[in-house]
Amino acid sequence: MKTSVNRFAQLRTSRPGGAAFTLIELMVVIAIIALLAMLMVPTVNNVLRVSNRTICANNLKRIGEAFAMSNDDNNSSVQGKVINTAAWTQQLGKYIDDAGVFVCPEGESVSQACPPPPLTDLVCVNIPARNLDHEFIDGPFSVRLSEEQFNAIPWQENRLAVLPGGYVPGSDPTVNYWVFEDAPGERWVIDFEVVVRVSDNGDGTLNLKCFRVTTGRDAVLLDKTDNRSVLVSKAEMYGDGTTVEIVGGTGGATSYGMNVAAREPSANDGERILVLDYPWLNARTSHDWAGDKLKSDVPGIPVFARHNGMINTLYTGGSVQLKRPSEINPAYPAVRQDLWGE
Repeated sequence: MKTSVNRFAQLRTSRPGGAAFTLIELMVVIAIIALLAMLMVPTVNNVLRVSNRTICANNLKRIGEAFAMSNDDNNSSVQGKVINTAAWTQQLGKYIDDAGVFVCPEGESVSQACPPPPLTDLVCVNIPARNLDHEFIDGPFSVRLSEEQFNAIPWQENRLAVLPGGYVPGSDPTVNYWVFEDAPGERWVIDFEVVVRVSDNGDGTLNLKCFRVTTGRDAVLLDKTDNRSVLVSKAEMYGDGTTVEIVGGTGGATSYGMNVAAREPSANDGERILVLDYPWLNARTSHDWAGDKLKSDVPGIPVFARHNGMINTLYTGGSVQLKRPSEINPAYPAVRQDLWGE
C-alpha cells in the first residue's frame, strides 16, 4: 500500500519542467481573470466619470476666476475691453494659461469657433450735440478707407478733403481707417469730425486708435455691448490719439457655453448662471433643450447632460454646482427669470 502511494506522488511531480499547467487549468485561470475584469469594469468606469466630473468642475471654477479678473480689469479704467459673449473664450483665455481648461473631459464636440462679430455690433461713434450714433458702415456719415487712401487724401489748410470713390484694399488689409462726420456736406466734402484707425491684431482682438481731426463738435466712442459705456471720452479724442483694445475675433475651442444674459449680481440680486456644460459657444434661453438638436435618447435629458444625466454649472458668484436639467432648464419661466436673468 505504501509503495502505491509513493508511485502516485511520483506521477504528480514528474511533469516536464516541474511547473507546467494543463490546458484545463489554464482555461480556468483565464475564466477567473475575465470574470474579475467584468466585475471591475463598472467600478473603473464610475471612477473615471467621477474624476472627469471633478476636472470639469475645476475647469469651471478657473473660468469663473478669469471672468472676475476680466471684470476687475475692465472696471478699473474707462479704456476697457468690450465684453462680447461671441468671443468669451478668447477674452478669458488671456487669464488662463491652459487651453484645456475650456474643454470638459466628457465633452464630445469641442470645435466652437464662431464668426467674428461685426464692428458695428461692438462700438459706435456718438456725437452728443446731435444725439447721433455713427456706425462702422459705409454711409452718409461714415466712410471706410485703406491706409493708402487715407494718406493720399489732399488735406487743405481748412482741414477739408474730398473723399475718394469707394473703398480700395491696401497693402495691409488688417489696417483700415474710418472717418466720421456729424453731417454730410455738399459734393461729399467733409471736415472729418473723428478718425478711427482699426488694426486687427490677428489674435481675435482689435486696436482702435481714435483721433479728432477738427475741433468742431464733441465726440465719444461708446461700447454698444455694455450699456453704452464710454470707451474714449471727448477729452481723450484730442492729441495724438487714444488706443482702446476690444475683442472682435472668434471664440476658441470649448465644450462649455456662456449665458448671453449673464451679468454681475448686485447686492440685492441672486446668482445667475454664467457658464455650463453645453454643445454651443453661447447658451440662450431661446434654445429648446427638448428639440431635435439638443435632446438625447433619454426623455428629459439633453445631450450636454454629460455627467450621468447631470450638468456642471458655474454661477456668477463663482460657485460650481452639479444640477439636474430640470433645475436649470430655461423653458420654465421662473428658472429663466431667476437663474438666466431674462
